[in-house]
Amino acid sequence: MRRLRTEFQEYGIVALEDNRGGKPRRKRIKEQDVSLICRLKEDVYPDFSVQHFYEKLIEKHGIEISYSWTLQILQNAGIVKNNPAVAMRTELYAGGLELANGFEELTGPKIQEERFIAEEKLRREKGKPPYPIEELFINDLKLGIPNCAGMAMGLDRLIMLLTGKEEINQVVALSPGEM
Repeated sequence: MRRLRTEFQEYGIVALEDNRGGKPRRKRIKEQDVSLICRLKEDVYPDFSVQHFYEKLIEKHGIEISYSWTLQILQNAGIVKNNPAVAMRTELYAGGLELANGFEELTGPKIQEERFIAEEKLRREKGKPPYPIEELFINDLKLGIPNCAGMAMGLDRLIMLLTGKEEINQVVALSPGEM
């Protein structure tokens, strides 16, 4: 991805075309699709967050590329700025139904420890029993881990898709309200 970003910045849209030694490149985006994405963001969805815009690309326009590609296109076109305070996340849709949610993992030990402490404080304020802070996990983060991501698929949603059910309560043993 880093090499592709560098190529895009140096050569523009041509870097995203299928042209690797005469062999098609996987995961390349046609120039007209990039143009359409930029036009939609600027003209139709200018006030939408990138995440909300990404969802509209899938739901309303049938454009199914990854969130990271969408973000990269908009950043490279100067339409949105790179914001390190925003979490990198994506969702998997099929038939207009969200099946899975994915995100870049937090690998910074200091930030993770601060979040654990804040969560414990909130639990105490709500009268819930405290959980011990995961010291081993924090120590492992201090040793360093590479950037990584995770994605969780909702089997209940997959069953909804496969059976054609409209409501999640039709495919689960206990509805969220009963838990």
